[in-house]
Amino acid sequence: MRWGLSEVRRRHLTAGMLVGLLFCPLLALYAQTKPSASAALPIYDVTSVKLNTSGSFDSSYNTSGAGFSARNVSLRQLMEYTFEIKENLIEGIPGPVNAARFDLDGKISDPDPETIKKLTDDQRRAMMAPVLAERFQLQTHRETKMLPLYELVPAKDGSKLKPSAAEGAPEPAGIDPRVRTRGDVNWGSEHLLAHAIPLSVLAHTLSDILKRTVTDKTALEGEYDITLHWTPDTAIASDDQTAGSIFTALQEQLGLRLRPSKGLVETLVVDRVNMPSDN
Repeated sequence: MRWGLSEVRRRHLTAGMLVGLLFCPLLALYAQTKPSASAALPIYDVTSVKLNTSGSFDSSYNTSGAGFSARNVSLRQLMEYTFEIKENLIEGIPGPVNAARFDLDGKISDPDPETIKKLTDDQRRAMMAPVLAERFQLQTHRETKMLPLYELVPAKDGSKLKPSAAEGAPEPAGIDPRVRTRGDVNWGSEHLLAHAIPLSVLAHTLSDILKRTVTDKTALEGEYDITLHWTPDTAIASDDQTAGSIFTALQEQLGLRLRPSKGLVETLVVDRVNMPSDN
């Protein structure tokens, strides 16, 4: 997995990975505790944390083999990855810790190759929670709050989407090379591209872009190819659906709209956190 936080922020995730981000409530337990013996998860028992003072906004995160590395990441980013929750739904990080950026490295000192090979993405995320608890003294709890959100619904004249070709059928010409694999999603400051995704994944991606929860209320089933372009710097959580904005682009190009609403949203609240010491 790689984060890019430059002016054009990109994601390249499979639909399966995105669905995984929505459903993993068990990971909340790891904010205060280490994995139990029954979980049979390896532990990163050698870790290093250092402040990153480069001033860059580019970040990266990688897990491979028996280790992990993160460069120029915030605690908020680490929590988003570990606890499967959007950055904007994390509350209570004190200013100095929130503003700091870190380089992290970890490894399993005596790994079992077969165990490492079988680790899932969710298990690797769960293995990060004890690192945050130990190095940042992080303690959290979950709260459900009534917050503004958007409902993704068909526009007045109906959806303009056409179902993707069935799996195994010849793919249509003209698919963007950035999303050639079924389930791929790629987005930046002015575009969103996807190939063969359900609209629940589109809603999830719009949540990332808009920094506000988006729920799929289209009642449209199946998988779709998405090509969406809008004017840069208009993709912000706002009810101002003006020309050139992502809101207008959704209506004109996809026949969908974002309906402002409110609903219960799970948030993650920080009870305790300290600045880690370098080592």
